[in-house]
Amino acid sequence: MAGETEDEAIKSKKWICHQDCWAVSFKAIKDKRPCEVECSAGIKIFAAPVITGDGTVIGSNNAGVSNPPTDEETIKDIAQNYNVDSKQLLKIAKEYTPRPQYVFEAAKNHILVAARVIAEFFSRRIMENEVKEAVEEWDSTFNAISDLIFIQDKDNNIIKVNKAFADTLKLEVGEIVGKKCYEVLHKLDKPWPDCPFKEIKKSKEPMTQEVDDPSIGMPLLITVSPIFDSKGEFVGSIHVAKDISLQKKVEAELNKKIYDLEKFHKLAVGRELKMIELKKEIKKLKGEKWPE
Repeated sequence: MAGETEDEAIKSKKWICHQDCWAVSFKAIKDKRPCEVECSAGIKIFAAPVITGDGTVIGSNNAGVSNPPTDEETIKDIAQNYNVDSKQLLKIAKEYTPRPQYVFEAAKNHILVAARVIAEFFSRRIMENEVKEAVEEWDSTFNAISDLIFIQDKDNNIIKVNKAFADTLKLEVGEIVGKKCYEVLHKLDKPWPDCPFKEIKKSKEPMTQEVDDPSIGMPLLITVSPIFDSKGEFVGSIHVAKDISLQKKVEAELNKKIYDLEKFHKLAVGRELKMIELKKEIKKLKGEKWPE
């Protein structure tokens, strides 16, 4: 009746099982609750909607949950509806080994459980995708920051760095992560004596200080902030470093100008005082009195 291939069967709209199962599933989806409907061939179909945690219906699961009819009147009606031999259909129906009712009840429970499992799986996949997107977005933002940033655990092991940090040190991220911060930054085999990390491990408070270690190659203004776990335990820190080479250069130039101005001022004042003394001497030689 429905053709020889699956495509032909779907297009024919005479694929009884497919059409009836979809109709039952559609009802379960529309009503958002399990339902049981007798199909065109007299078999009961049970369908359960697949509903995610936020109440979204994403599909339905179904199965036949009754034995086929065996009474002659029903068989004749089915045969007439689908233009098949009623005697042949009755023979097939009577040869069928009927299942006990508990099997169908177990099938219903299986359908319900399967619907919940599918919904849970789907929800987790959505959550995983959302988490993945959030991580990718965070990484993108993290790497877009021009300041040098690295995160380390409580034992000084670097666990994450941004692109600016790696580029500044002319290293690949893989060459940095997993190593001690003092190995990477200060070229030491033990913590740097003036390391701010030692202070925040004690104080558990953020702190900012200048770090000018020749091993790094540039003066940095570093802000170190502690990281705590859900129980409030100290687990590491995040370091944000800003290259202040330009600022230091400007400060040096400004200090030089201030020094030059002070020197000029001193010379100018000294010259003025000398001029006053000289004028006094001239007045004195002339016998004139210097005004008070």
